[in-house]
Amino acid sequence: MIPNTMEPRRPASWPGLAGAAAVHAGGGGSQDGGGAVGGGVAVGGGAPPDIGGRGGAGSLPTLGPGEAVPGSGILVVGSLGWSLIVVLLAAIASRVERDVPIVVPSPRIRATARITGGDASTRTTEARVADTAEIGVFGGSGFYSLLEDVREIKVDTPYGPPSDAIFLAEVAGRRVAFLPRHGRRHTIPPHRIDYRANVWAMKSLGVKAAISPCAAGSLQLHVKPGDFVVCDQFVDRTSGRKDTFYDGPIVTHLSSADTYDPVLRRLAIETIRDHGIEVHERGTVVVIQGPRFSTKAESKWFSDAGWEVINMTQYPEAWLCRELGIAVVNIALITDYDAGVHEGTEAVNATDVLEVFQANAARIQAVVLDLIGRFPADLDALGAGAALGPTRGDGHAIAPEDIRLFETGL
Repeated sequence: MIPNTMEPRRPASWPGLAGAAAVHAGGGGSQDGGGAVGGGVAVGGGAPPDIGGRGGAGSLPTLGPGEAVPGSGILVVGSLGWSLIVVLLAAIASRVERDVPIVVPSPRIRATARITGGDASTRTTEARVADTAEIGVFGGSGFYSLLEDVREIKVDTPYGPPSDAIFLAEVAGRRVAFLPRHGRRHTIPPHRIDYRANVWAMKSLGVKAAISPCAAGSLQLHVKPGDFVVCDQFVDRTSGRKDTFYDGPIVTHLSSADTYDPVLRRLAIETIRDHGIEVHERGTVVVIQGPRFSTKAESKWFSDAGWEVINMTQYPEAWLCRELGIAVVNIALITDYDAGVHEGTEAVNATDVLEVFQANAARIQAVVLDLIGRFPADLDALGAGAALGPTRGDGHAIAPEDIRLFETGL
């Protein structure tokens, strides 16, 4: 069933109507490929631009009120509107079955509508959207540069363009979409990333589960540079970021108690261990606005609270995935000790972060690609989509005909 925001475009010509009348609102003949569709009729003014022949103009008679279209059984009564003519044409065909492109407002994804049935009053239209990817990775070129048959595509979203094109590839038999969150040349700082556009683009391609790896600082001495942390909680210390898809009119409240998927977290921990890397099975990531690093006072505050990791991108990226029913897992690669509040540590600088990250890039890439192959076959069973059901907050305003964002298929 196509949502009422999707309207099939009228086909250029209807097949299977040989011997019937091709009715036009103007003087041009109708010609489908090499053969004319019999008995074209002109009724009044000019023809619609998307209807009629692909050939040249023909010589057609003009019929007045009370005159019949030869061989069709259609009587021209007064000034017939274009919509009525289309209905009459549809009634002529004993069965029409044709794939017709439909227009989806946003994001722009390819779909087709199959029109079936011989009676215009009972004909149904069904949308078919082909999934392009099932798993998403928010990461740079290192994750896909060595893969075969990588395709680059662009995706429009209602929130503007994503950070870059999306790169599609197959990994361990799974269809995967890779999106560099900072752009392929790392030109977008964390506070300027359009997180909504990035997550919407992933969802529009069919993504149901996502991996969100990141570089991060440590807030605790036992979490050392080079270690991996599989975070299970976040603390939002950002400001002004667009961090929800649910701006009304349907009020929605979704729990963030467990944003990171427990099944995917367990698989990530097992994968990291299998690669011989020190892994911390849980941790809270504090997400700061950036682009500046923390003051010593801030870093001590976070450390004293017992939180383990500090980063600039996990919020709202991970949270927005949950808002669209995408199960998400984070792997944080520790690069530094933040502001150096612990004895024997130094304050972070960007050069040191890059050096540590580059030294460990091959490890995080190997882990992510291996993890993809371990994802469950049935991603719906993770329950991220089902969790969106009991989230309405508008109470008495609920109507059974309401259409919610995650029910539209984007």
